[in-house]
Amino acid sequence: MERQIESRPRAWIVAPMGHPQYSEQVTHVDIEDDAGGEFVVVRQSTDEHGPQRVSFDPDEWPVLRQTIDKAMAICRDNLPGRAP
Repeated sequence: MERQIESRPRAWIVAPMGHPQYSEQVTHVDIEDDAGGEFVVVRQSTDEHGPQRVSFDPDEWPVLRQTIDKAMAICRDNLPGRAP
């Protein structure tokens, strides 16, 4: 029987067009696994503190995403010149 082989993406870069990967405005999004299951890591670099990292477990993501969406909606509603 032949082995099943797959190819999966595991890293993305989110940045303004034309910015290099090392720019402070670049956000790296990676899927990692430390032998306890996969999780998402978000990193940004700063001159002062070096790379900063936040990790998200798939179980916590739905509530975290809802909370972030609510916070973003409130921010946008309070900013002059932005449509809700």
